[in-house]
Amino acid sequence: MREKDSFALAVQTMRLREKKRRLRLWAGRALLVLFIAWLLSFVFGIFVVQGDSMRPSYRDGDILWILRTASKNISYGDVVILENPEGKEILKRVVGLPGDTITIYDNGQIVRNQIAVQEKDIIYSTASSGTWKTYTVPENAYFYLGDNRPVSKDSRQNGCADKAQIKGKVLATFRR
Repeated sequence: MREKDSFALAVQTMRLREKKRRLRLWAGRALLVLFIAWLLSFVFGIFVVQGDSMRPSYRDGDILWILRTASKNISYGDVVILENPEGKEILKRVVGLPGDTITIYDNGQIVRNQIAVQEKDIIYSTASSGTWKTYTVPENAYFYLGDNRPVSKDSRQNGCADKAQIKGKVLATFRR
């Protein structure tokens, strides 16, 4: 083989190797993008707050980053996205776990399992006639309330949320 042919073959081999390297690089990037898209659609999610039922903690238009797989680790005070009876996703705070007895006074104050619950950043009603209502949370269900008690439609009207109705747990808030 002549030297010129040998050189041309070496250049052609180098070009082929470079093409394969670029192809592997782009394939790796494409897999990374697909993995991130999977994470964002099935593990994490975005929720935009609509309405004033969670004021002052969350305002209309706030953007929330949620963890969709958190329905197993729900505890008192967690803010969750759940599906209401009409099928709409709403934002509420969990105040009762399975087996709890919740007493809510007409001004919005809560007593859980005969212990008064201290809450901050909650808007209560100013009217108080001294009446109350007691709820028992069934197994595999959660009692939820809005932070703005006078305007919130929550477990007081809709009943407890089944575990399957909880779609995610709030991780972070971004204000506009």
